[in-house]
Amino acid sequence: MVFGDGMKRVLFIVTGLVTAKNGLLLLDEIESGIHAFVLPEIMKWLFKAARENHIQIFATTHSLEAVDAVLLSAKETLDEFVTYRLSKEDHLAKRLNYNLLTDLRVHGGLEIR
Repeated sequence: MVFGDGMKRVLFIVTGLVTAKNGLLLLDEIESGIHAFVLPEIMKWLFKAARENHIQIFATTHSLEAVDAVLLSAKETLDEFVTYRLSKEDHLAKRLNYNLLTDLRVHGGLEIR
């Protein structure tokens, strides 16, 4: 049986969740290989699995689709959600909570990558 890259990536994430129980999971380019159409559902599932298994997720992305999927999926975990944006100008990490990220991305239409 042959699977596409998206299925392989989700299987990789599932394996990571199993081994990271009560710990942390590092995901570089979290959206890699996953179609933008299913990304919000994958994120919802990922957040739920992380919460149930006491896993803290550190994920990176350059994708606006991934940011949007996270915003759509994180509404149930607002108190557990935080992002950091690394600035090219001053090389500092700027903390953005869910509300600020939503204001910048959705209401302001800003490029936040």
